[in-house]
Amino acid sequence: MASIKLDQESTPLLAGLAISNPDIDGVQRQEWKLGLALAGISGVLFTANNFLIQYFEVDSLEMLLVRSVVQVVVLGIIVASESGISDVMAEMSPARSWLVHFFVGLQAIFGAFRLYFNFTCLQYMPLGDALTIIFTEPLFTMVLSLIFLKIAMGPWKILLGIGLTAGMILSIQPPFLFPPTVPLTPLSNSSHHVLVEGKIQRSEQYFYGACLAISCALCGAMCNILIKKCDGISSTSLVFVAGIAGILISVVGCVLDETDHIISSMEELTPMTWFILLVLSFIGVLAYLSMTEALKAISPTSVSVLRALEIILAYFCQIMFLGQYPNLTCVAGAFLVMLSVVGIAIEEKLQGGSHRGPARDTTGSPLEDPIPIPGAEYTSIDTLPSEEFRALV
Repeated sequence: MASIKLDQESTPLLAGLAISNPDIDGVQRQEWKLGLALAGISGVLFTANNFLIQYFEVDSLEMLLVRSVVQVVVLGIIVASESGISDVMAEMSPARSWLVHFFVGLQAIFGAFRLYFNFTCLQYMPLGDALTIIFTEPLFTMVLSLIFLKIAMGPWKILLGIGLTAGMILSIQPPFLFPPTVPLTPLSNSSHHVLVEGKIQRSEQYFYGACLAISCALCGAMCNILIKKCDGISSTSLVFVAGIAGILISVVGCVLDETDHIISSMEELTPMTWFILLVLSFIGVLAYLSMTEALKAISPTSVSVLRALEIILAYFCQIMFLGQYPNLTCVAGAFLVMLSVVGIAIEEKLQGGSHRGPARDTTGSPLEDPIPIPGAEYTSIDTLPSEEFRALV
């Protein structure tokens, strides 16, 4: 039997008929279960990918290069088998406005740097703290959309943004707000903390990693803004171009960095190093594909809520496998970020399903196509670019 999926909000009459039909209802329930399973699998894969990058101390530029190559090859095969190269070429036709091509290239650059900052910050700070900060991306998306797209924020969105800010501060614990304290237990993880006159405080290395994690969130927010300017370009094509940008950036970086051997001295890389790079790259791409399939079966709101649970899984791996124990302030910050992310997802769904009229900018004018902030409702995968870029990490 063909899969039948109905939008209960937009077609209430047909939805009512579907509910009374056990066959259709069964198909929808199976799709829902499959979507939840795929979303859960993608979350596990994303966290495992980040954990293994940190565990094996993988070089960021080498990881970016191999990951980008695998991403371009796999997505290229998918595009060729499903829509055909001609469709992609038509999207990128010179007949389009040069401004659209400029925004496509610019978002690809930010997408590549987003991956690079994500890989690099894992070298300087615990996994759970890094993901907590990266998950504050909606905060920067809201601020940038207000500045560049003139999209007003309602009171609930402002409150949730404050929650994200507070959670990030509690996780980073800047010294001017959190003075050094006397350690209750012997000092561990000396790369993340240091003793100063018998008191413990964050190390400079930790704060450097926090800056990289914030840069990752900023680049993701910039991608969300720029993607809205790429009219008529599918999300698959945008991710494909981002992979090409990742290859170019990593090649330039490897040439300039004498410590990277993947370009200058490829033969010096051991078979185990190649194996780790390739496996991690395929895990990352597989996680991305799992998430895009999940988004076809369940709402982006559900996916956003499930993805927030990655923070819990990250702290679990950090404690169980790396022996790095977060303090209660970090746990409170992570919990606050998770609640805020879930709140944004729910708020966007309620706003999308309400009948209060279109979204409006700061001048009161209606907006036909507001910026996609995590949790917003979309009708197809090709209209959900920000979720796909978030899935790349």
